[in-house]
Amino acid sequence: MKLYWKGQSDLSGKQIIPRILLIGLIYIIAFFIIAAIQFSGDNTPPKTLSIDENAFNPRDFVISQAQNGRDFVAAVSRWQDGNFIAWNRLVTNQNDESLVIAFTEESLNRSSYSAAVAAIPAAFRNGNRRSYESSVFLGQLSQQYRSLISKDQETLNRLNSLLSEKSPLFLSEPDVFDFLISRGHTKQFNDGLNLAGSLTPEQISLELTPAIFQWDMEWQYLSSYMENNFSHLTEQAINLVSDSLRMNSEKNKVFAVNENRIDTIFNIRLGKALLGWAEVQKNDSWIMLARSFIISVLTLESYTGTIRAEYIISADGEITENPQSENLSTAHYYRILGLGEYSPRAVALSAGDSHIWAWTAGQYITTVMENNVLDISISFPVNETHYIIIRGIKPFGKIQLHGTDFRSDPQFERYDSSGWSYIAGDQTLLVKMKHRTAEEHIRIYF
Repeated sequence: MKLYWKGQSDLSGKQIIPRILLIGLIYIIAFFIIAAIQFSGDNTPPKTLSIDENAFNPRDFVISQAQNGRDFVAAVSRWQDGNFIAWNRLVTNQNDESLVIAFTEESLNRSSYSAAVAAIPAAFRNGNRRSYESSVFLGQLSQQYRSLISKDQETLNRLNSLLSEKSPLFLSEPDVFDFLISRGHTKQFNDGLNLAGSLTPEQISLELTPAIFQWDMEWQYLSSYMENNFSHLTEQAINLVSDSLRMNSEKNKVFAVNENRIDTIFNIRLGKALLGWAEVQKNDSWIMLARSFIISVLTLESYTGTIRAEYIISADGEITENPQSENLSTAHYYRILGLGEYSPRAVALSAGDSHIWAWTAGQYITTVMENNVLDISISFPVNETHYIIIRGIKPFGKIQLHGTDFRSDPQFERYDSSGWSYIAGDQTLLVKMKHRTAEEHIRIYF
């Protein structure tokens, strides 16, 4: 059959189909062609969700306290204030090292450090529930540096095993690349990057999304120096987070949920990583969603000092505690978010051809190597004392603290002054620094 536009005719000169009917017929034919294509074979179109796609709007899951930065900061500050009061009450009878660390660190922010250290019970100081982590505040370096060596080796063995298996779970280790680079494990660092670059989006699970966001953000700053092996995984990370979102019935909390379970530690890690990533992307919608994760977890309890590790969310959005889940100190969430300025951490120090690193709570730490003298500069509040474990130190001639030669003393921690000791077999320097000024120097003469 021939079709004619309006005004045309067949051989008899009679009009066949008006133009409006012709257009309608074309649309009908096109509809059936498209439908036939869609329903032949796999009838599920591939999902290609991106942060700019209109089909999903993260703002639909943003809670009121997360809509602007001022309200978000105020909510987090209220949480810190309320939990600091709770930690004050709990610390006098405490065996939780994370609580002791968070309480002491927050006390530094509030200029009550000495009182906080004095409040920590002797049973904890001298017991076996503490490790090298709290040694930056509480000392006992001669005993605790061994736990640092042991824990590092345990972590390295686990990472080597995951790398040999080419397991994506390598990325689920918290701050895995920071751990490797700070300790000088260059081979494992490069192997980890290669593993990330070899992963396909289909290999990524929800539990890996915080790492994807964290390291994609970090490598964007290094893009001119190193290839970003994480950027090809971010769209799948976005898809996984988007598919996992659930709000409570009051619409004032939102979580990334696995089935009907809310893992609070995971949601805090996700919120922190996603917030940093979205800020680099300058994407306000995802910034607000990231804030929503953080506030939702922090407000699950009212300044009691604990949060359940896991909650259950029903189909209609009702949230209940999982009775089989443990109560975690809110200090764990404080430390993951990095809310303090003096967090215990490993810092790589530049020292020529040898790798030196420190376990410290100093706010800033820098090094200069000149004429075989390593000058380590550390900042900490005046009149306060902190302790430092420095690894990779080769035998040396002398050490200066406060610009003065100090002799080694195995009992240095007993005195109300600075001091040091050296374990040659482990190439480990232990330092107690009582700050006379905000910035003190450890000068090591090789």
